[in-house]
Amino acid sequence: MKAKSKAYFNYSLLDLHFDYRLAEISGVAVSLNRHVFNLLDAKYISDADDNDKYSVFDDELTNHDSASAGVYFGLPRLLNLSLMIEY
Repeated sequence: MKAKSKAYFNYSLLDLHFDYRLAEISGVAVSLNRHVFNLLDAKYISDADDNDKYSVFDDELTNHDSASAGVYFGLPRLLNLSLMIEY
């Protein structure tokens, strides 16, 4: 039986974070925050497992090939909007 092989994938992600501070009223400051993760919506593999126990159901298929590998794709573009109130 072959030893488990592990590959490391190269990928780069671009995130964008900014906030807009609204006017302060009666000592209460309000900020609007926006975050965009994976701005360019890159398709990438974040992790993989050789002979993954969740994707291989037959012990004879543990051949260390692409049919017996479990691949985990990274998250797509995510948007986050938040409101921060400081008093």
